[in-house]
Amino acid sequence: MLFRRLTGHPYLMALAIPLLVAALVMGARASGLLQKPELAFRDHLLANQKEQTNPPTVAIVAVTEQDIQRLGTWPLPDRLLARLLESIDREGAAAIGLDIYRDLPVGEGSERLEREMRENPRVIGVTLFADDPFNRIAPPRGLQGTDRIAANDVLLDPDGVVRRGLLFLDDGTTVFPALGLRLATLFLAERQIFPLPDPVEPGWLRLGRTTFPPLDSHFGGYTGIDDRGYQFPMDFRLPPERIPRYTITQVLDGTLPAGALKGRIVLVGVISTSVKDRFQTPLGGVSGVTLHALHADQLVRSALTGHALPSSWSQSEESLWILLWALLGGVLASWSRTPVWFALSNGAGLLVLYGFAHLGLEQGVWIVGIAPALAMALSAALFTAWMVTRFNRERRMLMNLFSRHVSDEVAHHLWEHREEFIEGGRLQPQLLNATTLFADIREFTPVAERLSPRELLEWLNLYLEMVARKVLDYGGMVDDYYGDAIKANFGVPIPRMTTAEMREDAVRAISCALAVREALRDLNARQMARGAPAVQVRVGIYSGPVVAGSLGSERRLKYTTVGDTVNSAARLESFDSASWLWDDADEDCRILVGEPTVELVGDRFRLEFVAERRVKGKQQPLRIYRVLGHANESRQEPASSPGAPPQTRTGC
Repeated sequence: MLFRRLTGHPYLMALAIPLLVAALVMGARASGLLQKPELAFRDHLLANQKEQTNPPTVAIVAVTEQDIQRLGTWPLPDRLLARLLESIDREGAAAIGLDIYRDLPVGEGSERLEREMRENPRVIGVTLFADDPFNRIAPPRGLQGTDRIAANDVLLDPDGVVRRGLLFLDDGTTVFPALGLRLATLFLAERQIFPLPDPVEPGWLRLGRTTFPPLDSHFGGYTGIDDRGYQFPMDFRLPPERIPRYTITQVLDGTLPAGALKGRIVLVGVISTSVKDRFQTPLGGVSGVTLHALHADQLVRSALTGHALPSSWSQSEESLWILLWALLGGVLASWSRTPVWFALSNGAGLLVLYGFAHLGLEQGVWIVGIAPALAMALSAALFTAWMVTRFNRERRMLMNLFSRHVSDEVAHHLWEHREEFIEGGRLQPQLLNATTLFADIREFTPVAERLSPRELLEWLNLYLEMVARKVLDYGGMVDDYYGDAIKANFGVPIPRMTTAEMREDAVRAISCALAVREALRDLNARQMARGAPAVQVRVGIYSGPVVAGSLGSERRLKYTTVGDTVNSAARLESFDSASWLWDDADEDCRILVGEPTVELVGDRFRLEFVAERRVKGKQQPLRIYRVLGHANESRQEPASSPGAPPQTRTGC
């Protein structure tokens, strides 16, 4: 019962559903289910971001497939590699990164290559650190024992895409800088910029104007990613195609454009199709040497311009972000009255979320987008499903209570204004001003004893159907059936606030009773024609305040009215039921009304004062009036002669 009431409250559910959805989405995110779509969304943003405006500080001298075919050999012999390094140095390169393993000598010229590497302070060689010691590749022999050795390991995300770069790697005893960092520091050293500890966080690296906080395992859209080593998020602001690229043939033949390599970080690597060294990035597939060039350029750019590395919110901040969008989904669903508006509002919400994520990217903040979008969509869908369920339940309840007892217009009004009537799955109790009508068949028991069950129900249903139809025709509501009796209300369940409205209800009630009197003429003629008894009815009408609401259990509710007004109408109906002398003014329908009803209808009807009596259940006496007809009808005198007692109609 309490659960039904709580789950039936729209404002409570508008809070409960988003909270539940937010918790589910956070759980899914913590389990790693959303990492792949979050990374894919991040890739989309990175691929469509603004490019950096600064010219690249890097260049690539590539070994292409055409170079290999022209030279007729691979790997490049040491003699050729030494010439290549010497030529690049003569072009004025600020730093040279050799992204080609040379742990073992190849062909002739090994001494020359070792000497060039050892004596040229701008040359950086590579080693493969690798997790497995058996797969590690040693640095070039000419650089062993120097600080010009760097790791060219590449970090792959679980989906095989490179989105992170390395600053340092260590095995617990030896620390290796990554190739991009070593080249960047060599380039920046000429500008008197050196790597330092951050003054606030000494464990963090500071390079020029930028501090590089280490990437943690839950950075942005990641969930428990391997964060060993010192990692940083790549921003991919430099499209790979903007990096100047030349071939070793151009370098060796001296056909480079003038100043092409001067003052740049130059990386030497392989982009040949026959040598597999390619990686997938958010911008597409690139060669390994290109990836290291992107690393170096980002580090230099950050150090020189102060352009911060991509950052992300804390987990608590991201949780609040997800909750906010879950709440927004519930709000949008509560405002949506049509499927079109639902689609438009949620589509607009997703566009706003996309705008926030894109703005965050431009400002260097990774704002997760998939988790909040999922939270908003699920919250909107579940809240809509709840509203539809509530809609159907309330409609079913209203239709069960009213569909057969009020007019179509009243039923439509009730449904359109259901929020005013329904609370917690029940109709709210209301104090209303109404006119109540009771109608009961005179001498029903003898009829029931004379007729067979089938004949009795047929006889009774013809009468009750006629009365119910008249009640609906005159804007009333059939409240209940009591065997042969019927109860109706006028002014229920829609509140009637003004005196004019209450007068209209009283007039409709009496007009309904007069219509029943008139309809009985035809009904009784048909009843008597088929040998059935005629119907005589007593009607009591009283106006005043009533309490209206639903009674019963959740599985069987009934809408009704209670109060002194209802009791007074019942007393009027049964007034002098045994001793009343029926006359032609009553015909087959005696109609008695109380004084409050008389005051409301004024001179609309011909009324006759009957008596002032104290009745059961009331301390004050009732002033009772009989309704003779409409005011515009000619008065019909009783059939008996003047002064004679009224004739009684024998009836059942």
